[in-house]
Amino acid sequence: MREEHDIEMFLFEYSTGKPHPKAKSSRIFIMTSEFPKPSLMCEIVGENLVLILNFSHPHEAADRILIWDWCENILKAVSVDIWYSTFTVTNHED
Repeated sequence: MREEHDIEMFLFEYSTGKPHPKAKSSRIFIMTSEFPKPSLMCEIVGENLVLILNFSHPHEAADRILIWDWCENILKAVSVDIWYSTFTVTNHED
């Protein structure tokens, strides 16, 4: 029997510990995975949240980059089977 793990993110306001007032939903469901406990990197710029999940599993490439509009809880982009060493997110406004 294959075990599955739900990966979720919760958005809280740092100063109060309450759900973030700008987030439509304070809970973001990321994915269900058969690989437990990925390492992750997260960067937030404006309303964009970039999450990199690295599962370090030797037999399958399950790593992903996910980009959300965290205010609206909308998944904007997904990249799978990635290789990276670091990343930088910038916000270019005209």
